[in-house]
Amino acid sequence: MRCPGGEEDPELGADGVTPRNAGHQAPGATDATGQVAASRAKACDGALKHYEPDMGSTTTTHTPTGGRFAVSRLNLPPREDVPAGAQQILDNVGAQLGFVPNMFKTIASNPAVLEVVTTLQGTLSRVLDAKTRHSIALAVSQANGCSYCLAMHTYVATEFGGLSGEDIELGRVGSSVDPKRAAAARFAQRVVESRGQVSDAELAGVRGAGYTDPQILAIVAVTVQFLLTNFINNVNQTNVDIPGASSVGTSG
Repeated sequence: MRCPGGEEDPELGADGVTPRNAGHQAPGATDATGQVAASRAKACDGALKHYEPDMGSTTTTHTPTGGRFAVSRLNLPPREDVPAGAQQILDNVGAQLGFVPNMFKTIASNPAVLEVVTTLQGTLSRVLDAKTRHSIALAVSQANGCSYCLAMHTYVATEFGGLSGEDIELGRVGSSVDPKRAAAARFAQRVVESRGQVSDAELAGVRGAGYTDPQILAIVAVTVQFLLTNFINNVNQTNVDIPGASSVGTSG
């Protein structure tokens, strides 16, 4: 089951999740949006699928209170322990989505890191179009085996990004229904797999798809942004609290 797709929200940041001005909006300013998102999340309840990194296991389904990663490895700070500035960011994320994802709750234990993550997301939201960023997010998260990020980006790309189910599955294998976006997704995946040591042919390929050198720099920067949140969630084994993504291989 997949929740119905929707139009892209231009107020979302580079991750497609955080409001672009998460640290500056007035609390509660988008309560109506939050209610809609909450209804969508409720409608998707029971549709959670958990992507497992390739360790010989098959795909499992579970609710956020059960399953392999039911308890994250890093502590979630109590709300009263989160500084006001960080809480403002969390409140704005919650108003946008109808809930605050566990990733952001966890990062809020270090307000400086939360600011870095959300600022980076907001800044890089301007360097490539949203659908290309969604495709890169899926490709990079698949390459890193990040179950939480795959769940998050699948949900957001469906609900807010207008990506079809086919395009989401293709994104996870470094491709797309759009040839130019496919080139960006594959190049991003190769950046991860090669630790940046892409070949001359791979660089020529993304250029041949129509990307300029400044745009190639943008693809690399967005890739690194998603690497950051992939690594945070892989270290934490963050409990999936959103509709998840089914397992797809990265080859072929």
